Amino acid sequence: MTMPEALPTSVSGNVLLVVREPVLMDVLDDLLADHGFALTTTDSPHIIPDLCAASNFDVVVLDLDFPECIAGTLPVLLGKMQPANPHLGIVALATLPPPSDLLQSLPRLRNFLLKPFDPAWLARAVAQAAQDGALRREVEQHRAAAADAAEQARHLEQRLQDVQKKAYFVHLAGSLTHELKNLLSIIKVSASYGLRRGTETAADGKILKHLQIINEQVDRSHEQIIRFSRFAHGGDEIGAPSDVNAVVRDLLSLLDYSFGSANILVRQQLGDDLPAARAGEAALRHVLLNLLLNARDALPGGGGIALRTLLVAPGAGPPVIEVHVEDNGPGISTDMLEQVFEPFFTTKGDAQGTGLGLGIARRLAESFGGSLHALPREGGAHFVMRVPAADTGAGADAPPDNATVSATTGEGSSPAPAHSNSGRSNR
Repeated sequence: MTMPEALPTSVSGNVLLVVREPVLMDVLDDLLADHGFALTTTDSPHIIPDLCAASNFDVVVLDLDFPECIAGTLPVLLGKMQPANPHLGIVALATLPPPSDLLQSLPRLRNFLLKPFDPAWLARAVAQAAQDGALRREVEQHRAAAADAAEQARHLEQRLQDVQKKAYFVHLAGSLTHELKNLLSIIKVSASYGLRRGTETAADGKILKHLQIINEQVDRSHEQIIRFSRFAHGGDEIGAPSDVNAVVRDLLSLLDYSFGSANILVRQQLGDDLPAARAGEAALRHVLLNLLLNARDALPGGGGIALRTLLVAPGAGPPVIEVHVEDNGPGISTDMLEQVFEPFFTTKGDAQGTGLGLGIARRLAESFGGSLHALPREGGAHFVMRVPAADTGAGADAPPDNATVSATTGEGSSPAPAHSNSGRSNR
């Protein structure tokens, strides 16, 4: 028996009295009620689990003179009440000292008093048990709060890293803008000079054609540089409505030689009567060019690329134009379908990739209200860009959608038979 200290101040709680003798029950009920405790009483140990499940008790005053205690079934009953009341304290009463193994089997035993006992002792023992349970609950609450704070700190650290990456991204955009403008200026001057001299000397028409292509692509590259810089600062890329199929045809024509020399067969299946897309042509070109070049890089030994466009009406929402780009390269593992869009994530190596391409492409797609995702696919990679259709509901005039664009492109929706490749380059 432990001698309780002075009665703690401002201590209250819910107490369950489990006492065999009715007279003792009445006395203890009045005693503890006078000390501010809320009482529930019973003379049946078997209903202890049900009472504890229905109410959140702080203390159980338990009479060990019940036959259930002598028979050893009481610890089982008390064990059932622990999940509902994990901080419950027990104050035990007995006429004779019970076996030590019985006391040790009682969960959360806080005190033990032999009959007859001083009523003040019992009041102090119950108050201390209630205070103990309250402190344990407070400790648990602080631990939970600390865990929440640690999780919040982790999220804040992640946000800080994202901000730092974006800050570096902005700085990188400024540096690239300056350096690339200088390089493009040299290419522009040289190509213009070659065009002028070639025209004067009646040079080969194919040479002049490709010099003109160089000139046009330099101008487009200059636009992309400006867009890259504006995009890094959070610019908007909605732009005027554009014809998705026309952009696709133009890009396939531009990349015709690159695909042909790499032994890559491109199959296209362009949707009929597509409405205009609510996105600027230059932004669409940037996203699609990135996807096509990544598909090409994933097929160093040759292979097939399938490109499809179609109109989707998602329920009651506005129509959406989908552009699917698939290849039969090594593919992307399921756990990397989102990781490939993270800035600076690449498996191409320092000499081949910066890990920025897909991240920029996705943010561009999102900037005009669209999306860009990598989908799971066996035997290759599958990317889909979704672009909201313009309100006009009418597409630009264009030649038949399924026309073959070059010797390396054709109709169909599935890439050519898979070729053996050493591994998938990250986009």
